[in-house]
Formats: sequence, structure tokens, C-alpha cells
Amino acid sequence: VVQDDGNASPELMRATVYHFPHTRAVWHHAGDLPLGVVCTPLAVPSADVVSRPRRAMNGTLQDVPNNRGVPILPVSAHGPTGLPPRCTHCAAYINPFFETNGRCNFCEGRTHRLNTTGLAMQLGTVEYDVAGPYVVRETPVQPIYLYAIDLTCTSASSYFDILERL
Repeated sequence: VVQDDGNASPELMRATVYHFPHTRAVWHHAGDLPLGVVCTPLAVPSADVVSRPRRAMNGTLQDVPNNRGVPILPVSAHGPTGLPPRCTHCAAYINPFFETNGRCNFCEGRTHRLNTTGLAMQLGTVEYDVAGPYVVRETPVQPIYLYAIDLTCTSASSYFDILERL
């Protein structure tokens, strides 16, 4: 069961290492673990995702039904710019770890006039319905498909005949 506690679901974004050593010496002793993030931006959350209660404007907790989707937020709700709310110093998007006084959790810069009560400050994953500067092409671009085959396995030589027929 995945509960949205302000972090993205592992179905959408997960680290390759969940417990990273806190010192360089321990990291080297563990074999210099590679750190990466696997992102699946358009994944549909599974049915076992549990939404946590949301804090309403009056301070009470409200249950939000799980519609099995990532909430889509209109950018018009975030001010006259028509852009998703971001830190004015480092351009990070607001998130549940932004402080309510507008202090960024990445650069610690302060951004004034942010809506700190919206879903973007409570959920680990949101999407913004944007237009304007984010849509720069008049016609959509067709996707490019790239196929990569890892042949590092010693038994991969037995599959060469199959690959040649493709």
C-alpha cells in the first residue's frame, strides 16, 4: 500500500538506493554505491494508493477520495502569471517541504506571495495544466523510439541468432 505522505509514490519516482551512507568513508567502504533516480512521469498509480487526509483552510482534516489519478492543478489558481509556483531564486517547484513562510527547501531563499495552502504543498505528486511559454510548437512532435540491448551477459552470445532475425 502506498500512502501519499508528501513524497512521490515509488511507482512514479524511486531512488536506486533508499538508505545512503551519511559519510563519505562509509560510502567508500560500501563500494561507492551509485545513486540514481528512476522516473516514470506518466505512470498511473495503482489501486492501492491511499490518500492522506488534507488540511482545510479552517485547520480541520478532510478525507479526499482516491480517484486513482495524479491531481491536475490549473495554473490560474496560482496567480496572474499563469505559471506553476516556483522559487524565485533556484526555480524549484513548491512542494510539501517548502516552509509556509515561503522559504525554499532547496536553496533556503524566500519567495513572497505563494499559496502555501494548496494541494501542491500537501501532495507528493501533482501535475499542472500549463500553456503559454510551455507550449512552443504549433504542431506536436512525433515520439522517437530508441531500443537498447544490453549484451554484457556471458550467455548473450546464444541470443545473437535471434537478434539477427529481428
